[in-house]
Amino acid sequence: MWEKQEHVGKPLMSVSLRDSRYEILRIVAAIAITLNHIPCSENALIVNRFIRKFFFLGGQFGVNLYVIIGAWFLCNGKFKSERILRIIAQMVFYSLVLDIVSFALGTSLSFSGILKSFSYWFCFGYVIMLIAVPFLQKLSERKKICIAIVGWIIASIITIGGYIDPSLLLVRLSLKGVIIGPLWFSYVFVLVSLIKEHWDKIRIKRMGWIFIFIFSYALMFIIFISTGRSFIREVCSPICFLSAMGAFGILANENIGSISWINRISGYTFGVYLFQAHMLFRSYLWEGLFHFTSISEFSLLYILDALMSLVVIFAFSAVMEEVRNKIMSLHFINKTMNKMAVFWDGVYHRAVT
Repeated sequence: MWEKQEHVGKPLMSVSLRDSRYEILRIVAAIAITLNHIPCSENALIVNRFIRKFFFLGGQFGVNLYVIIGAWFLCNGKFKSERILRIIAQMVFYSLVLDIVSFALGTSLSFSGILKSFSYWFCFGYVIMLIAVPFLQKLSERKKICIAIVGWIIASIITIGGYIDPSLLLVRLSLKGVIIGPLWFSYVFVLVSLIKEHWDKIRIKRMGWIFIFIFSYALMFIIFISTGRSFIREVCSPICFLSAMGAFGILANENIGSISWINRISGYTFGVYLFQAHMLFRSYLWEGLFHFTSISEFSLLYILDALMSLVVIFAFSAVMEEVRNKIMSLHFINKTMNKMAVFWDGVYHRAVT
């Protein structure tokens, strides 16, 4: 997926060379995650409450889809610590900038609040997965199959347990970022590597993947609506994973080449996530800027407003990404990042071998 370039601060592959199938999926994942965060009033119109619940399902679906895409290319790729450095640098940039913006907008900044602004659970889990990749790649196929089966059983038990005992929600909230995210992302890596190894033997056509996606997502929605409990849409839910795998399979068998404007938009997707998931800034974003809680109470255009907000968020994120890329291209930063990448590559090479 990536080709080596001299500077860590810049994308490793030019926009014109990336396969747009996977770039479209990244855009879909970013949209789903963003819509998941849109609030809704308890006194909202019934139709808006249903729309909000439908959007809510997309959060962990989008996370799984993003991890599946990453794992698809990482399972046969060479470990590069620069991937980790890029994620950390991007997260720090967005956290600091949005902390400053939040303060300028009147948000009271405390030490704990600033720490929370760096608590992107997805970033932490993904970085841990990247660190584990060299070790996971060395697993034999038999071990991968055992992990896939045992992991699927455990994930099913956890998901079902959420309906038997709703108090497990507290466990999910406390362990999601520290344990569940890293473990699940690493598990998805193993599962996806198995799927990719046997991809030519999987006789599922386009309509089959469409069915898997629609059936899984519809099943999540029906269970969520009928029970009011959301464990079915959690990141480690097998049904949630299947819905993301179905979406991936729809485009994975297509051949659309490389479309530059799609690839450019896709380059902003991680920034979109960081922008709208910032712990301090997002309350202003959804309420101070877009007023979604009040809109949901009287407007039948709730879904249209949501789509319009996506355009605004992508636009803001694009500006921030362009600024960040300019900063990362500075000679001092490039030199420092390259030295760090070389050092950590050496550390991991010795650890793996």
